[in-house]
Amino acid sequence: SGDLIEKAYLIGFRLGDLGVRKIYPNSKTISVASGSTIKEQIELIKGLFKKYGKVRIKTSESNRTNIWVALNKSFEFLLSKEIPGWIEKDKNTFLAFLAGFTDAEGNIGVYNKQAVFQIGNYEKNILLFISKNLNNLDIVCRGPYESFTEKYIHREGYRYNQNYFQIRINRKDSLLELFKLIKPYIKHKNKIKALKKAENNIIKRNIKYGN
Repeated sequence: SGDLIEKAYLIGFRLGDLGVRKIYPNSKTISVASGSTIKEQIELIKGLFKKYGKVRIKTSESNRTNIWVALNKSFEFLLSKEIPGWIEKDKNTFLAFLAGFTDAEGNIGVYNKQAVFQIGNYEKNILLFISKNLNNLDIVCRGPYESFTEKYIHREGYRYNQNYFQIRINRKDSLLELFKLIKPYIKHKNKIKALKKAENNIIKRNIKYGN
């Protein structure tokens, strides 16, 4: 049903990008928080929750925008960092979950004239779950493999505080199938644009070089 699809998307997005907690142990209020320098990310979070609770947004001098939302107890399902079993029982709830996680953590792009889909995260178990379910859909997914080790310093200056893992899809047929399946569920404006660009890249390459 639509409710489960929306729930699956929110769980995927939460595991990628949201801090969720009760303000105090017996609180009826669920606090959701995140921060980003990407305007579209903040817009997306606001759009996901504004009809359910009060949203506060504040931008710091460093151009990072923080967002907080106060939600009622019906959002307790976001407190857990575990993936509920029902998500993989249905193809559509898995795809909605994957779209949510992709909107938070995924990277769809064209590099060296070739389309690629990849997701990076510290939680290897989440990536294993995604990889397994994608391969079950005959979408060839590599990984998870360790891409940055603990204490590695990123080119943007921040240090990884634990090992960081990635999964990757770069086969053209697998990418086209993946894009077709997750397109109805992706909500992030930048990811929608990137998906179309990657899709066009593959179609042009197929015309030029054959499938």
